[in-house]
Amino acid sequence: MITVLHFHDAIIVIVPINGVNQAVIRAVDYARSRADEIRAVMVDVDPESTARIKMQWAQWGCGVNLIALPSPYRSVMGSLLDYIENSGEGTDSWVTVVIPEILPAIGGRASCTTNARCSSRRRCCSKIASS
Repeated sequence: MITVLHFHDAIIVIVPINGVNQAVIRAVDYARSRADEIRAVMVDVDPESTARIKMQWAQWGCGVNLIALPSPYRSVMGSLLDYIENSGEGTDSWVTVVIPEILPAIGGRASCTTNARCSSRRRCCSKIASS
């Protein structure tokens, strides 16, 4: 089935962050070129760290709202996936997730085949794609 994006459909881009760094800023810049609405989202697992990141975001977040999700069981992925799954409900919006990450080049190419983090990312993406 081919889905056609109509002119009236809004595009929401979610950028998960765990700090403010060059990869996050590049991801936000990329999201600006693609979205009607950009949401930087972090999961609050440590109040001190969250407060520090909020202060940094106020300075470097380029005017993008930062949403701090509660995590009662320190579950970053669970809280983030719940937020993503509920972001477009009840609207004609498309939701895109831009994951800021720097992959070290190995032998002239980025290697992700044996990395456990890439394995969890594939599981996360397949869960979202199958919803």
